[in-house]
Amino acid sequence: MPSVESVDEDYEPPGCSTSRASVQDSTTSSWDQATPAPALSVWSDIHEIVSPEPIRRPLADREDSLIPPSTISSLHNVTPRSTPTPVASSSQRPADNLESQLPRLDIKSPEPQVEKIDALQELTLGQLANFRLGSPETADFRPVSVRDEELPQRPYFDQSLQTAIKEAQNIIGNIADELAGSASAQNPESGLHALKEQALQSRYFEIDATSTIGIVGESAAGKTFSVLNINNIVLKEIGKSSLINSLLDLREVARTDDNGSAVTNYVTEYRYRKTHHKAAFTIEAEFLTSEEIDLELKELLHNYRQAFRDGINNDTAPAEYEEILRRSDVAIITLKSIFSAHHEISEEFLQDKSPNAFEHILHHLQSLASSLTWPEGAVDGRWTTTADNVENYRDEIESLNQEGLFPLIRIVRVYLNALILKSGVALADMPGLGDTNLARLQAAKRYLDRCDQVFIVNKINRAATSTNVKDAIKTQEAKGLIGRKRTLTVVCTGSEDIDTEKAERRNLTIPHLKAIKPDHIRKARDAIDRATALDSLKAREEAQIRYAILFITARNNSIKEDVIKSYSSLARQHELKVFCVSNRYYEGTNISSINARDIARSISGISELRQFCHTVVAEAQFHAAIHYLDVKCLGLLTQVELWTESISTKDREEVVPSDCVEQLRKNLEEKTDGLRNTLHDLLSRRILSPMKQTKDEAEQHAEAESQTWRSWHHATYAAWCRNNGIYETRAKGYTNWNQDMLAKMNSVMNDEWAQLDTEIDSNLDTLRDDIQSTVAHFLDILKKGKVSRVFMDLVRTQRGDLLHQIDDEGVKLQKCIRETNMNATSGDTTSFIYDLMTSTYRSCATDSGAGVTARSRAKIQSRLKERTLFSGIQDKARRQMRQHFENFDRDSREHMKRLCSAVEQNIEIVATAEAGTQRTSTELLDQIKVLVVKNKQAWMRVEADSRRARERAREQ
Repeated sequence: MPSVESVDEDYEPPGCSTSRASVQDSTTSSWDQATPAPALSVWSDIHEIVSPEPIRRPLADREDSLIPPSTISSLHNVTPRSTPTPVASSSQRPADNLESQLPRLDIKSPEPQVEKIDALQELTLGQLANFRLGSPETADFRPVSVRDEELPQRPYFDQSLQTAIKEAQNIIGNIADELAGSASAQNPESGLHALKEQALQSRYFEIDATSTIGIVGESAAGKTFSVLNINNIVLKEIGKSSLINSLLDLREVARTDDNGSAVTNYVTEYRYRKTHHKAAFTIEAEFLTSEEIDLELKELLHNYRQAFRDGINNDTAPAEYEEILRRSDVAIITLKSIFSAHHEISEEFLQDKSPNAFEHILHHLQSLASSLTWPEGAVDGRWTTTADNVENYRDEIESLNQEGLFPLIRIVRVYLNALILKSGVALADMPGLGDTNLARLQAAKRYLDRCDQVFIVNKINRAATSTNVKDAIKTQEAKGLIGRKRTLTVVCTGSEDIDTEKAERRNLTIPHLKAIKPDHIRKARDAIDRATALDSLKAREEAQIRYAILFITARNNSIKEDVIKSYSSLARQHELKVFCVSNRYYEGTNISSINARDIARSISGISELRQFCHTVVAEAQFHAAIHYLDVKCLGLLTQVELWTESISTKDREEVVPSDCVEQLRKNLEEKTDGLRNTLHDLLSRRILSPMKQTKDEAEQHAEAESQTWRSWHHATYAAWCRNNGIYETRAKGYTNWNQDMLAKMNSVMNDEWAQLDTEIDSNLDTLRDDIQSTVAHFLDILKKGKVSRVFMDLVRTQRGDLLHQIDDEGVKLQKCIRETNMNATSGDTTSFIYDLMTSTYRSCATDSGAGVTARSRAKIQSRLKERTLFSGIQDKARRQMRQHFENFDRDSREHMKRLCSAVEQNIEIVATAEAGTQRTSTELLDQIKVLVVKNKQAWMRVEADSRRARERAREQ
């Protein structure tokens, strides 16, 4: 090994980049000192000697300049493992093409061959990229299987990086297996035992869901609920759950009823299963807390009783009255479901109008809720079960809902082995954002705000005019959620739902249909007529699908343009992505011909949407993969080498000062103390002080705004009170009282919040630099003690781990601060002002009788004259922000303690190795030495593959 004098003071260990979230080279460590071993090029069968230094030639000049596309099957964790029954594909069935159904056609003559292939290429207007074109004699079009779908051109999906991960897992697995078979490694006090445990923990690159896509949609009729039974409330919706099934490539996982209706009562998250999950499905349900249940019951009771308020049908517009009745119906069904064992919870009991009846009934409901029977096995509000197939999985989910507790579920997480999830994506099936219950609505919206991407799903024929899409875009834009790696994404479902006969008749008058050449229509029509003449159902189906492709593709292109045009003013400068998909075509619903199903699936648009999902997670997973290689794997290899070096070396003069680790711990804590003080100072200076200074003007503005509402018609005023200040009518349009009251405050605070975000980011970078310098000083102390290069390499790698963890904590802190920013500056259902005003709105909404309008106006005015609204917002912001700082401080200190513990473990490895020299057999020592040399050579190949991927990442 190199002597300590050869250590470079400016040496930067693998994974320790100088700025957060940057992509850096893996710097040469002691594991790079081995003789380079031959490595197989991932682009050809040519063996070449890989230099340990990066080859910095232009990409176009290198042998691997033509980078082949990566596919799902090239991911490190894709193996031929059994999975739940997938949607059938042609690769699993015998060929069944058009030609076999039309034996009497002269399809092999030169002219028909050319005519048919050229026509089909035009028919799809460029959409045949997902088709596998056969020979000209057969012209057999087959869809690409999910495993062979191309991944986006992103660094994480680079084949070199995926190969590096696979090889690294093999190396760590070999070490884990070797150590697990050693008797010495079974002794908890031995250094080998600690290495064995670490190897077992690091042998897999665990895919955690680093990016979540929230999928939201509306009901087909806008607001219509239909009730199946006492335990299931069903929305007639637009294919949201079916879309998730298509993306997962699994049938009937996301629940729909026999009519295709959604049964989405809570957030359902689909994640890739972890290595310790052995069943096909692992289901985790998380229930509401007791405080949340109390709020849920209060909302349900309020919604139910609203329909029975005196004069309600006379005081409201027909549309709003229908909505009140709908909410009441849902509330009574939900309450009876929760309290099915308590027959005293009758409609007569819930409608009691005696004085203080609401409080009395609510107290009784909350008392009963405290003794509810939860599912068997539930612990601390969580319940876990498993299923071996889709049928059993559905049974488990149904049993959970049949318990009558579905309204009290916050989220259900489903871990499964779906290909789309292997890249690290998590799909979240969201309940309707028009939920009748405020508690569930707030929980769903808060979850959605934290998602990395949101898909707004709508029926294709309503996508360009949908209130659902418009409101979702307005909300995301108003909260500032667009632009921070989140794009506006609209998914239009039902692209196959088109009347081709009608479309053909109108193709000369409808602009987007004019792109279809009449000759192509004629050829497609002729194919249908020939199949009909042959009385072949399967051939006719295939011909009809190809005929429909003409109009579907033209309509899709037109819809995309219309959607972008319709919402561009709302989206402002942000990019709007639009996808048109067909769940029915993807699943092959009502199509009997195998070849027709293949064609339908290929033009369903699901593959393109799935590829976009992978782009959402690519950056986060790239950094996670680099951390796994540079810290987890390299750290373990260096620890093994340190153990063998220590046990083999006699008469070592190595000296680690006894108090140096404790001093390192103190120095790191001082840096954290400094950041904590700085953060609290920033909170006071940037947020709390400006809020206090603007408070009087903000209150005056809010009171002035409320005066403008007093002139409204009494029925209109009452409608806004019943809807907590947020409503829309044809006459008044959309108005958010809460947001309007915040206008003055936000004119000052928006800039302050933006500046706070910038300054916190700068201070996090400073903390990172402080950690670098603190550990560098510690390394100087080690150098004076003549500690070996291997020991110092290990400390540097462990510093890289700490920096990675601090970066992650910083990202979480900034996300939390932005959430508090949204809560303080927006007026929607998750905001501070909404919470503070709700009780006043409710008091107005439940009042009735003569003079109710005057009383309602007086209540609103009285609430604002109290001059406590904005101090309440300030107090909520203060408490939330301080909690964020406390969490960051606690978790950062814990990571720093782990670094110090890791250094102490390094010392222990050396000490136990020396103490155990006599007890360690020569045979075992020789085995581990061989293991070190063997894996050093293998690691050179990992480094080479990883380096190639990083070079291409920089060039992109």
